[in-house]
Amino acid sequence: MTLLHTSPALVLLLGWSGALLSLSRGVSPLVCGVIGGLAALGLSLLSVKRMDKRLTCVTSLIVALAVLGGFFISWRSSVEPSLPQAVEGKGVIVTERPWGGRRAIVADVSGKRWLVYASPALALKEGDGVYLKGFPRQLSEAREPGEFDPHLYWRARGVSGEVVVAELKRSGGDGSPLARWRTRLRRFLLLRLPPRLRGYMSAALLGVRDPGLEERHRRWGTVHLLAVSGFHVGLVAVVFRKLFRNMPLAPAWVSACIWFYTLITGAAPSALRAALMIEAIILAGWIGRPQSSVHSVSLAAIALLLWRPWWFWDVGWRLSVLAALTLASLASVKRTWHGAIAASPSVWVTTAAQIAHTFGSVPLGGLVVNLVAIPAFSLLFPLGAAASLLALLPLPLVGWALWGVEFIFALCEFGLSTLSKLLPGELVWFPQLSIVSAVVFFALLGRAVKLSGVRWFIFLLVALVPFV
Repeated sequence: MTLLHTSPALVLLLGWSGALLSLSRGVSPLVCGVIGGLAALGLSLLSVKRMDKRLTCVTSLIVALAVLGGFFISWRSSVEPSLPQAVEGKGVIVTERPWGGRRAIVADVSGKRWLVYASPALALKEGDGVYLKGFPRQLSEAREPGEFDPHLYWRARGVSGEVVVAELKRSGGDGSPLARWRTRLRRFLLLRLPPRLRGYMSAALLGVRDPGLEERHRRWGTVHLLAVSGFHVGLVAVVFRKLFRNMPLAPAWVSACIWFYTLITGAAPSALRAALMIEAIILAGWIGRPQSSVHSVSLAAIALLLWRPWWFWDVGWRLSVLAALTLASLASVKRTWHGAIAASPSVWVTTAAQIAHTFGSVPLGGLVVNLVAIPAFSLLFPLGAAASLLALLPLPLVGWALWGVEFIFALCEFGLSTLSKLLPGELVWFPQLSIVSAVVFFALLGRAVKLSGVRWFIFLLVALVPFV
């Protein structure tokens, strides 16, 4: 079995990634499409020992898709949307979050999303109906290469432009039902749960992070536990698969729960990637076809790039895909207890360069802490969710039960803090770190797709070219 048989989506993903990487270096979209096609052709030929008529047809199809798709997503990324002279009308707040001393609000008005920077005194929240009047302008870009780029960040979230506000006020509209559910759930967690439990459940159920909790986990190298990702979506899939295992159309019910959870947590890129990947696995099992983990991750990634190619520059999307492909590569090789232990350190190494480059450093303690934190929180998050449901019931001693769960989370935090001291300090970003992360990542990926010997070495050398 060749790469074209088991993981054709990976060929497209690497080809399109090469196209978008070329675009970020000033190459025209047309040439980007050609580069994507050449990357797909080289990888296809590298993975095939003997090319017959069928493989020739498959390779031709994949290369054509790589060229057309690479051109399409590169062209979409480089074209700015046309803006009207003015924006006026009633809409709904889709997203609201802190942004310096202001609030960044994304309002959906007449089918388009607009970014507004507003005062916290307005007390606007997700799901509120608003009246917006102002003048649109293009989203601001990064001042220096390598800095945070607001343009790419907001375009990845469907925003067309920024509005200079002339008038912004709450209207009598009903707003979005999903956003209203998010607001009600947020208020319930705030009023009914103890502080630590509230922070973890807000992160896991809504994608809203508590600053103090986030700072502690950042020191321990476990901040990813607070970002809704494949870990959380996978837990939801496992729990509901157990609950619905004896029901008719169980896969459909599990899929519905996964997508509801993904949407109510804010539809972050990592959660969308995980939901699409799990959906592909569920569908493959339903129709009786085996599915490669590497192929599932790649398929989810290219689906997101087709939808919004700006995800490619989003740090959440990159970390999610890197981590998922690393785990999928390890799972594709022979499964042993050595591989299970190596999973967490491997993800740490393959994502270290991206984390350090974005945030300045990566905690060394994460190498040790995650070996315990991931299995521990795979039990604690369902426990916290069950305790949150218990808070809905007017039963005696519910308060004691909630504080008991709060104590368990506190005990776990003490353990993580103690473990993190075994490897104190942080690894600061340096240029060669990108090469180290890339070597480990592509070495694992090459083994997972059954490249060996000279072919594996050539794949590794070519893959490292952008990092040198």
